[in-house]
Amino acid sequence: GGFSNNETVDAYSSVFLNASHHHPRSTPVDGMSFHMYAGCAGLSPLQLEQLFPKTDKIRQALQRVQHWKAQLRPAAELHLTESGILCNSPPGCDVNNYTCWYRNFPDLYWTASAAQWIYQFLTSAKEVELASIAQSQILGYPFKYDGLSGEWPCGSMVMWANSSTPPRLNAKYWVQLLLLQQVSTKPHFAFCNTTVSSSGSGSKEENSPLVYAQALQSAKGQVLLLVNKKSTALIITVSGAAGKITMIIDQNSGYGPARPGQVAQNEQLLLQPFAVCFVQW
Repeated sequence: GGFSNNETVDAYSSVFLNASHHHPRSTPVDGMSFHMYAGCAGLSPLQLEQLFPKTDKIRQALQRVQHWKAQLRPAAELHLTESGILCNSPPGCDVNNYTCWYRNFPDLYWTASAAQWIYQFLTSAKEVELASIAQSQILGYPFKYDGLSGEWPCGSMVMWANSSTPPRLNAKYWVQLLLLQQVSTKPHFAFCNTTVSSSGSGSKEENSPLVYAQALQSAKGQVLLLVNKKSTALIITVSGAAGKITMIIDQNSGYGPARPGQVAQNEQLLLQPFAVCFVQW
């Protein structure tokens, strides 16, 4: 099922993981799967920015799942089998009424959706011991695209178009491929200490309101992941990264793979709206 707050987590996890609710009590429970989505209020650039604080909020529910696992089934695996954003219904449209769901999404939506997912993937993996995390989904499609009811178009890795334009893989697909290309998952990757300093504040934090930065170490080497959480372009300074190679998913990469780039000699890097950037260290 889908978990969005502590109440839904408690209602299901505390029951399913509790041996007293199984007959016999010795029934093995090797793991539990669940879904977590960040909701959106609309498709405007400013509304898309809210995906990141909403992702932070549902991560509190993820911590609650970990609590029940530790209390009731320490050996059970946790599988986040659906993740991403829920953004099918415009205001006033019932969540289950396919006929009024969005049928077209702006290019910036797919860029923001890709940025949200990789942000959710890494912050969730760092917060809680998860055996797997899956992105939703490959082939959702709009209402009446094939004459049928449609199926979760907001989560699709495909940009469905009209009859004159063939479908294209969108940024959600390309960002997941880029992650697999840059970071080895077998053996597991490791999180490195990373801090972000906001201009003029003097304070350092792991996760700023503007940019998410996380260094990762794996069998493929070390990379620094950067995510622009804003719908405006940002110029940032990456200390020690002068001349280093970058791979970027943004509006300029469009419906294609990550585009290569390079950090300037003054250590500055331009991040387009909702850009995802891997700096190869």
